[in-house]
Parts: sequence; C-alpha cells; structure tokens
Amino acid sequence: MTNDQLVFETQDQGTTTQHRLMYDGEQVSQLWVGDLMMRIGSCAVRMGGIGGVGTDRTHRHKGYARTLLENCNRWMAESGYDCALLFGIPNFYDRFGYAVCLPDCRYEIPTRAAERAQRKLIERPFAPDDRPALEAIYASNNKDLTGSLVRNADTPWFSNGYWGSASRKSSVFVTGDGEIVAYSVRNDEEENLTVCEAGATRPAYFDDIIRSAAEIAIEKRVEKIVFQAPPDSRIGHALSKFGAIQTLIFPYERNGMGRILNLDSFFEKTLPEWTHRAQSAPGLPENRSLLVETDIGRVTLTWNGKKITLNEDHVAAGTIHLSQAHLMQLAMGYHDADTILTLPEVDSTGDIRLSHALFPRRLGHMWQADHF
Repeated sequence: MTNDQLVFETQDQGTTTQHRLMYDGEQVSQLWVGDLMMRIGSCAVRMGGIGGVGTDRTHRHKGYARTLLENCNRWMAESGYDCALLFGIPNFYDRFGYAVCLPDCRYEIPTRAAERAQRKLIERPFAPDDRPALEAIYASNNKDLTGSLVRNADTPWFSNGYWGSASRKSSVFVTGDGEIVAYSVRNDEEENLTVCEAGATRPAYFDDIIRSAAEIAIEKRVEKIVFQAPPDSRIGHALSKFGAIQTLIFPYERNGMGRILNLDSFFEKTLPEWTHRAQSAPGLPENRSLLVETDIGRVTLTWNGKKITLNEDHVAAGTIHLSQAHLMQLAMGYHDADTILTLPEVDSTGDIRLSHALFPRRLGHMWQADHF
C-alpha cells in the first residue's frame, strides 16, 4: 500500500457528512459525522457526532479505520467543529484523543412499587402535531444539562439512535383541557420495559409517567422497569419516592467518548457558563487567572470578579498542563479538577484555585434517541 493509492472522499448529506477511504478505487472504510449542537452547561458548542465507523471485512487489520479517523479529526477541526463525540468500542478510540466523558446511568424500579404512583393526566400516543409542545418541554428540562443535544427541526425524534429508522413507542400526557404537559419514550421489546426518555413541565407529572410504565409492565408480565435518565434528574427524584435502584457506570475507554478540536472557539462559546460557575463559587477572590496548556494549544481564563474572559496577554497565577482529552473530561463534568490532578500525566504550578470553581464534577447525559 502506498499513500498515493489512498483517497479520502466526503459527501455532504445534509445534517451528516459521509467520509470514505478509498484504496486503489475501492471503498475500504467509512464513517459519518453528524453536525450537532451539544450543551456544555447552559451554553452550546458545535459537535461532530461520529457514527457508523466500519471497515469492509476483507480489509480489516490494515489500519484503514485509523487512517480514516485521523483524517476525519483534521477535517472536523478545519471545518469549524469545536469538539467531537462518539460511542466507541473498548480500547480503540483513546489513541485518537478521545476520552470517556459520559457515564451510563439507569434506574430500576419494581413494577409493584411503580403501581403506587398516581395518575392525574390523560395519556395518548404521540402525534406529529405534538412536536412543538414536546420541543418546548425538552428545551426546558435540558437547558443546562451537559451532553444533551440542542434539538431542532432536523432532529429525528424518538428513533433508535440519530440515524436509526425503527420508531420507539412514545406517549404524551395531557391535562383535562388538552394541554400537553409531559411525554415518555419506551422500547417495546417483549422481554423488558425500558423508558429511555421522559420530560414534564412539573415534577409531579413524572408520577403519571411512572404509573403508565407500571401498567404496561403488568400487561407484559415484567417484574421491573428500567428508566434511562441523567444521574441527577427530575425523573430520578420522582423514582426515588418508590424505592428505585440507581446504577451509575463509569466506562473505561469505551461508550460515550469525546475530544476537543478547536480550543479557542470551544471556550469562547462557553464563557457564559464559566462566568456563571465563578459567580456561584463562594468566596472566590477577584483577579484569579488560570493558564490551561494542552497538546492542541493553550487558553488563559481570567476572573475579574464579574466575569470570566479569555486573555492570552495576561500572566496567569497558575497553570495546568494536561491533554485536550482530560480537558474535555473537565469541561463535561466527568471529572473535577481535584481528580484530574491525581493523574500522573497531569501537573500544575502556582495558584490554580480558579480551576476548582470552574470544573466541579457535574455528570452529563445524552438521551438514547440522540446517540449516533
């Protein structure tokens, strides 16, 4: 194999771009990049969602997927993406700068316990005309949830993943006068019952979602119900009233993994979030500054007592040296600053107290229908 026999091709498919690696005129590997907006707290960054990575069976173990992914990382950086995310197989994507940044969270509740939830609303199947109401509920419930997508008119709701075609069972819950105030999405497998997304305008309405799931579980003769939801969420609080078990998994180099592509734009777009965190930090002195040095560049974050700014001319009081992958974990709230600093490949000098205010542990979540 010679480099002149390898050709990279991209095809714009609207909300996604197909990337193909051709060898001697034959496609040997491919992947897709979704053009998405993902929240970092209350802000949003442009994120490339990588999916469908695959190499033809006859061409595996030749480094084609590696070559294609490295080229894709460069393409995303040059195309203005701030970061990238993928749901990866174990022990592969870390070598391309991707680090685990989303935990897996689920709640299990016995069907018998869920029966204690009370109904107040009328339930009916989701209809296309319901979408504006659900978009408003979703936006309200997820307005500051790191890892959640900013859904728009092109977002395929309630599918099996971002490019999935099989629909899930979805319901809306309405008041007596017809106002939509909650919704839920579940799989419809005979062997189990999983509610994979839910939203409501008021915490009390999650009880209707729980009771509905209990009634379906009884029909299916299922003894327990699984809810996939953020670690600290309204529906999680509602489930705790009925004896739920929460399982929180922190995968090792697999599943939800991300990396930063453009350091400056990533932090420019998220400045309001860092400002909010600094403003909320008790007793944070004025004129704090932090230089963050990574393998893809550096940023200097400065706190003047009112807001966080980027000021590369400022001589920072403290410095953290780390990879962009570990910085992605900090930005996503997967690790806090204290945890990152325990890693042997991370070090710091000077006064880094600002890092503790900006990077607390605040676990994120991406709803299953948005996976790619």
